[in-house]
Amino acid sequence: MTVRSCATCMRIIPATQTRCDVHEAAYNAERQAQRQQYRDPRWLALRAQKVAAEKGHCQDCDHHPSKEVHHRFAVKDGNPLICPLEDLLLLCRPCHLRRERGHVERSLPGLLHKAQRGDGR
Repeated sequence: MTVRSCATCMRIIPATQTRCDVHEAAYNAERQAQRQQYRDPRWLALRAQKVAAEKGHCQDCDHHPSKEVHHRFAVKDGNPLICPLEDLLLLCRPCHLRRERGHVERSLPGLLHKAQRGDGR
């Protein structure tokens, strides 16, 4: 059997797992709590405001329609989803994944789109 170490505690586990059973349960509970926050009516209203403010256009590459709202900064206290509208970005899926993975702060295609449009949006 091929083995690997737990991503959290480094215990030896089967290669088909990412975490040991203890840490997998904790990870799943945390993810469930995060999913619940995204159902909060305050978040849904804030998200809808951002989509309307940007008219559905990705703020990096101008793709339309874009549906994903990204937090520019982590919020430390209270519900991390509730923050000022200007701290949110409306992004298409590829641009959101790039930002989440930390590859680029602004994608090159997004900068080129903005330069070509010339509107400084």
